[in-house]
Amino acid sequence: MVKGLLSSWAEMLGESPVLLEAVLIPFRDSIISDGLVVPYRICFGKGAIEDFKEVYMNAKRNHTIRFSF
Repeated sequence: MVKGLLSSWAEMLGESPVLLEAVLIPFRDSIISDGLVVPYRICFGKGAIEDFKEVYMNAKRNHTIRFSF
């Protein structure tokens, strides 16, 4: 999981899904952000949200998502 040191992703970005540009840095047993997060204010339709869920679930099933190093 990606962790913010001061603010949670929900506090910074609101409801997901959100398209953003961010720098992610491995730190000890977590992945953190350097705080430079640029959200793009767009809305995703229901079809896109379902596609995101499908891609996520496939990655989870195939063990391609890493939660630690």
